Amino acid sequence: MKSKMKITTGIIITTFLIIGAYVAVAAQPQTICPVMGNPINKNIYTDYNGKRVYFCCPPCPSNFVKHPEAYLQRLAQIGQEPVPTP
Repeated sequence: MKSKMKITTGIIITTFLIIGAYVAVAAQPQTICPVMGNPINKNIYTDYNGKRVYFCCPPCPSNFVKHPEAYLQRLAQIGQEPVPTP
């Protein structure tokens, strides 16, 4: 009886760990500027590869286009991603 309970408890814990890992990995919509790390201003953006990337201030888009993949990687590291271009 105790071994069945241990197995059931182990399955439940494993299931919660898997669900928790998935939720932690799922990217969230962008709220942080990939260049400066500040909150975004939705009036300042550039479209790149079908995604709309938002920035905090007017100089940031020109910095982004010099190394877009590096800045997108920064967003990915904090669990955020640009939204699809409308």
